[in-house]
Amino acid sequence: MRDFQNISHELRTPLTLIMNPIESALKRYSEDNDIVMADKNAKRLYRLVNQLLDFQKISAGKKELKLVNVNLAKFSNICGGMFESSCQKKKIDFKFTLNGKNISEESLDKTNISIKADTDSLEKIIFNYL
Repeated sequence: MRDFQNISHELRTPLTLIMNPIESALKRYSEDNDIVMADKNAKRLYRLVNQLLDFQKISAGKKELKLVNVNLAKFSNICGGMFESSCQKKKIDFKFTLNGKNISEESLDKTNISIKADTDSLEKIIFNYL
């Protein structure tokens, strides 16, 4: 497991050095689709490396999951909302539904699908799914 952690750290360092020039280029050339795509994928790879490190910490008992009650419908809707602008740009019709019905903020408060979860881990699962 120690080698796994070392490899993850070794990947993260050059990735950080790649991300900085990409972010600078993105500020200057925000309309360049190649730079936008490189930025998105570099950030995604960075998140994946961090997930590997988190997994290793949990497996080694160095990080504990903090379980709290979470309204799954409301939490999923918040996570899904973070993808709205990307979906609009790509002309993807993205709607949050429950049992085939569109969900509003009001109905989310009334929908109590509650689970115990670590919110950071749950967010990663939902983001990976989306």
